[in-house]
Amino acid sequence: MSAYPPALQPAQLAQLSHDARDFALSRGLAYRPLPATGAAPPQSSAIHAPLALLPTPWPREAYAHAQRLMPLYSALYARVAADGDWLEATLRLAVRGDSFAEALWRVWQEHGRSNEQLQLGLFRSDYLLHAPAGSSSAPRLRQVEFNTISSSFGALSGHVSALHAHFLRAHPHLFPAGAEVAPNSPLASLAGGLAAAHEAYVKERGAADARVLFVVQDGERNAFDQRAIEWELSERYHVRVHRATFAALGAAAAVSSTGELELRDPLDNSPFAVSVVYFRAGYGPDDYKGQSDWDTRALLERSAAIKCPSVALQLAGAKRVQQALAAPGVLERFLLDPARGAVLPATDVDALRESFMGMWPLDNSDEGREGTRLAQEEAHRFVLKPMREGGGNNVYRGDIPRALAEMRARDAAAGPGADEKQTYILMELIDVPPSSGAYLLRAPPGGTRDNAPEAAAVRAEDTVSELGTYGFALFRAQAGRAEELRMHSEGHLLRTKARESDEGGVAVGFSVLDSPLLV
Repeated sequence: MSAYPPALQPAQLAQLSHDARDFALSRGLAYRPLPATGAAPPQSSAIHAPLALLPTPWPREAYAHAQRLMPLYSALYARVAADGDWLEATLRLAVRGDSFAEALWRVWQEHGRSNEQLQLGLFRSDYLLHAPAGSSSAPRLRQVEFNTISSSFGALSGHVSALHAHFLRAHPHLFPAGAEVAPNSPLASLAGGLAAAHEAYVKERGAADARVLFVVQDGERNAFDQRAIEWELSERYHVRVHRATFAALGAAAAVSSTGELELRDPLDNSPFAVSVVYFRAGYGPDDYKGQSDWDTRALLERSAAIKCPSVALQLAGAKRVQQALAAPGVLERFLLDPARGAVLPATDVDALRESFMGMWPLDNSDEGREGTRLAQEEAHRFVLKPMREGGGNNVYRGDIPRALAEMRARDAAAGPGADEKQTYILMELIDVPPSSGAYLLRAPPGGTRDNAPEAAAVRAEDTVSELGTYGFALFRAQAGRAEELRMHSEGHLLRTKARESDEGGVAVGFSVLDSPLLV
């Protein structure tokens, strides 16, 4: 693969970049521009999302293996969310010292701890290829994280795959012989899961005019990714959608005497019930501006609407849970015990365990003390991960000892019992093999306001690509057991960044959207 991506002349690069922009903007592969300082994002203009000009080579078998793992992970996390006793024992100490995690914990304890309603998970499991130095074997998949809330970029990633498939048809001489752009239909998981949950709610409660509620951020720049799910729900499944922020819901939402979450149509003021609450906000502390937003989250949680996710399922996505699942016997508890759900083959348990990197808590257990020692003495091998989502929160390599020292200083100021490091886990870094680079195409962040000339894609000589797979699980938690009603896995996301960047978020500017070229 040394000849790919091909060396492009300036005129070729300019033409492909221009074509990619036109494709992106015509298909909705777009963001709203960054606002001017202190302003809201412009609502009447768009820029193309950051993207790879050509797809990135990815081993065909590793891609297929990621797809095979997705339904196993979906079943696992549904069962974790259903087992309140295990979740409470695992997270009780980890949430202390993290005000956001503590607030979620309180909502769960007060309103969701004994909830046996239907729940929906729209999931994404993210992986890197792992090839340790000196190893002669093929790179293997290792999980980075499992996302249980606001698993984004599904619609946009489908558009990127369509762009790359178009380039493969139009310019086959640019690609290796026999290569294939992987088919990609994430909306089958995302819109399909919401439609399945809506159907189940209507069947159970008889609310034929119910709608799906999208809880969104004010001034959302990634609205087109969300809108594509809304339009798919409307066109394919004939399901209506209502979008609202926490602030708007705080003023308008109510729960009836029979548990229905009720809202009114903004155009004709007619009332309607909510079948599914789909959170595209609420995954980080910045989404809660004050206690009123937490009160709204609690109101949504105690309603009869199906939550995507419930607070329990959001907590199940915590890094401390990811670490605890890697401990001996835990996978067997959830997947081989009929008290937790249908028994899976032992080979499935082995496949999941093989995808784990080494992980340690940073508590006062023997394992936690070993984790703390490794973090201090061998920091170059590790990353510290907190109970936060959204990118930019991890601590890498040589920065770890200083971060731990700062935590100790804050603990001393906070008084007896404070132990901030317990809100983190320590994870081995994944050794990603060298690449042959990629062409990365970004728009001026402010769009036409930046008055920047149209620039061609820029080649990064060594890149890292992270593969995510999508799936959904519709389930009911009953006495610690997950009754899985419907599950489906389809679609993927590839994000590519220059190797020198540790973080991987697209929305925060580290990565571009890409697609796997199966080889």
